[in-house]
Amino acid sequence: MQIYLNKGPKEMGTKFYHKNNIDSLRYDFPYRLNCGYIMINNNENQWHGFPLKVPNHTYRLSAYTYLHIV
Repeated sequence: MQIYLNKGPKEMGTKFYHKNNIDSLRYDFPYRLNCGYIMINNNENQWHGFPLKVPNHTYRLSAYTYLHIV
């Protein structure tokens, strides 16, 4: 689970791609204060990341939590 904790350009969100292909965008989570996503991180056909550089005089602050369900 990742939640964005400060304001910033919406383009700074996390992007999800099909099969490790950066040209195959699956979903783009916009960067918005107090918003985020939950994902199941065992899908070999999904890649996620932030492919851009954070603009000068800006920062990307988020809470990243790993949930282990037994």
